[in-house]
Amino acid sequence: FIDTTLKTGVLFPTGKKAHVDEIFSIPYGYNGHWGIPFSFDLSIGAYDWLTLGGHLDTVFFIPQEQCIRLRTEEESNQGLIVLNKGLARVSEGIVWRTGFYAKADHICNGLSLLTALTYEQQNKGTIDPRNTELFPLDKTQQDERFQKWARTIFHALIEYDFTRDDASTGARFGIFVDLELSGRRTFNINTSGGYLGLDCTWSF
Repeated sequence: FIDTTLKTGVLFPTGKKAHVDEIFSIPYGYNGHWGIPFSFDLSIGAYDWLTLGGHLDTVFFIPQEQCIRLRTEEESNQGLIVLNKGLARVSEGIVWRTGFYAKADHICNGLSLLTALTYEQQNKGTIDPRNTELFPLDKTQQDERFQKWARTIFHALIEYDFTRDDASTGARFGIFVDLELSGRRTFNINTSGGYLGLDCTWSF
């Protein structure tokens, strides 16, 4: 089989915004920006057990005027602590990610394997201060806080399905690992875990 999916929508700014008067305040999301996401998925199946697939998505953001910390001519471009603040038109950089995966489904009784590779990136944002005499454009555009970030992640999953063909219930167990192979301006965090579930089916 060959299956494709196209999606679009609206990204609502429901997450917590960064507080301009708190040191190291981190926003939950994209700091109050509205976004327009687009995504494309492709999967190809063969041999009743093998699935190959790919994913591509991107998010475009609507610029906003915000009160943020801005660097003056005398301040260094390095570091997270910025002493001055002012109004600026903030344009978040486009976020996009792509990935590819291969899944072997029930290759030995209930055993399934999945491996994938994901690349994520946010382009450099642009900051246009209202007061360009106090906050020069060349200074704000070089601010490390708004530069491009990117990372590559390897994913692996092992799962076992204990459900029999004629059973209405069955347990499912899996373990996974996500390893960051490379990254720039990102938190280098590797994660692993597991899950245990119960599948139930019934007929109407």
